[in-house]
Amino acid sequence: MHEILEDFHQDILKGNDAPWHEIMTKKFAEVSKKMEKDLTKDQKIEAQSILSHYLKLMASKKKLDKLPRVTGVEINFYVDINSDVLLNGFIDRMQVDPDNVVHVSDYKTTKNKKYLKDDYFQLLTYAYVMCLKDPELEKVRASYMLLRHDFETIDKTYARKELMSVGAEYLKCAEQINNEKLWRPKTSFLCNYCDFLSHCKDGKDTVEKINPTEFGASSW
Repeated sequence: MHEILEDFHQDILKGNDAPWHEIMTKKFAEVSKKMEKDLTKDQKIEAQSILSHYLKLMASKKKLDKLPRVTGVEINFYVDINSDVLLNGFIDRMQVDPDNVVHVSDYKTTKNKKYLKDDYFQLLTYAYVMCLKDPELEKVRASYMLLRHDFETIDKTYARKELMSVGAEYLKCAEQINNEKLWRPKTSFLCNYCDFLSHCKDGKDTVEKINPTEFGASSW
């Protein structure tokens, strides 16, 4: 889902003026083919339904002149916290909303959205990164975009002054990392996506329990 939406908007940003449903159909076919060994029939049907709904939402918002202007996808960032600790990541999507506020989003495919409603630090981080990238920004909106919930968004709008204070939180984290002598891995399903999995026995053991090798690849 992430890759299809990324490729769909990337094509439009590159100037593809074909009808939206044609672009989406092509991207769905390309990504599905790459992942066909890992996809079930039900998953493909669900994805088609979600993406069809997304196209309808876009058409509806365009008709009402409320369609946001997507300006970037999969935006990478690297923030030097204290010369030793580097904060890096990717922002799924950036757009300009109808009220001209820059809006960054993270796609979520979770079925349970409750845990996101009190967890805004990721959104603060993304908005903070945008302020670092553009010193002229005075306001940034950030959201979790829930793909399995009709693209509902859980969003917050932040003033620049509020966002720039987030840097102090990262300095505290960096100091804790520098001072830590005993590392205690906190493992979860997220270990699947860790760049350092090959160096972490606890992470590898966790991934193996979640995705036994006899049933296929242990990670993406």
